[in-house]
Amino acid sequence: MAGDPLVTGLVKSVARPEGNTTGISGGFFSFGQKRVQLLKEAAPSIERVAYLYNPALIPQVWGRYFTSIEEAAHALAVQAISIPYSNAADIERAIDAFAAVPNGGLIFEATGFAGDYQQLFLGLAKKYRLPAIYPNKSYVADGGLMSYSSNQDEWVRHLSSHVDRILRGAKPSDLPVEYPTRFDLVRPIQQ
Repeated sequence: MAGDPLVTGLVKSVARPEGNTTGISGGFFSFGQKRVQLLKEAAPSIERVAYLYNPALIPQVWGRYFTSIEEAAHALAVQAISIPYSNAADIERAIDAFAAVPNGGLIFEATGFAGDYQQLFLGLAKKYRLPAIYPNKSYVADGGLMSYSSNQDEWVRHLSSHVDRILRGAKPSDLPVEYPTRFDLVRPIQQ
């Protein structure tokens, strides 16, 4: 499970990965588009959306993801801004500055070190009352507005199937990389 293994160079072909590499890809670059759309639907007054990412990630990953955010933002007349961070202080400074101008929303990265800063992301979004969309449902369980991602239960089933087939003698190079077909939009339960 490594984002898009073709883009990152982990495999040369999705259909026939070669070597000892195969697996399940949990992400699509088009998630950026869907997350902008969902954020705009949840908070129609949004005029700007910031994508926070760690530049230590492979540039092809965050660059292509941000491109999908820009495309959706343009179609919705929303300004897209990319904000790099490498530590908690960077995140705080960036969100403090972003929140100084009204009508903003946040999109947090779905890969890399984002989980290390989950509580910080949630706390700053709440502090500044910024609508935000997160990479998985654990953020919503901890108080976030919403998340959109591929269905993690489906990942586990597909991954288990891959492992079973390999243990029964299949070569990893003969097993195509699989992509999810089910997706989850998770929002808090209203009472």
